[in-house]
Amino acid sequence: MEGAPSELLQARKAVELASRSGILGLERSSGAPEVEEEKHTRETLTRAKAFLVQAESAYKKHPKSNNVVQPAHTAAQIAENARALALGVVGGNLIRQLEDELARVRAELEETRAELSKANAKSEDPKTSRAGAQASEPQAESGSLAQPSPASRLARIVSRPSVLFGLIGWGLAVLLLLRRQSN
Repeated sequence: MEGAPSELLQARKAVELASRSGILGLERSSGAPEVEEEKHTRETLTRAKAFLVQAESAYKKHPKSNNVVQPAHTAAQIAENARALALGVVGGNLIRQLEDELARVRAELEETRAELSKANAKSEDPKTSRAGAQASEPQAESGSLAQPSPASRLARIVSRPSVLFGLIGWGLAVLLLLRRQSN
């Protein structure tokens, strides 16, 4: 008995690769909402599998028939589309995660600014009228103690992995540019 046609072998491999790619290769958690792109990607893979089943059944019925080639070729094309969609969906999820992280960091920044302005307002307003100039010096000192130092603020910002990797990436890019210019 001869081997399967190359189109059928390609379709099998394409469906297998698409099934393992991107979001399709991940297990779905039951509580996670399915995004429209993810749903479309899974439907596309299902269509590719249906064409592959059609090609496999045609091959089992008549191994030398040309009826195997067309569904196998279609299955391979649709599976490749599903794989490309799956990789794009993963990129979309990453973008959404980064946007959420950015919104959280912005909210934290606004909160820190509000706390800083409150601390500055307290240090500028004397609490009692008799304290005058004597009270303003200790309040200024305590105000500076209440404000985090620039080094501690920088350490807090850099402790976030996304910021740290961003800084490392920029540093590496600058290093590579300088190295390139020196050659």
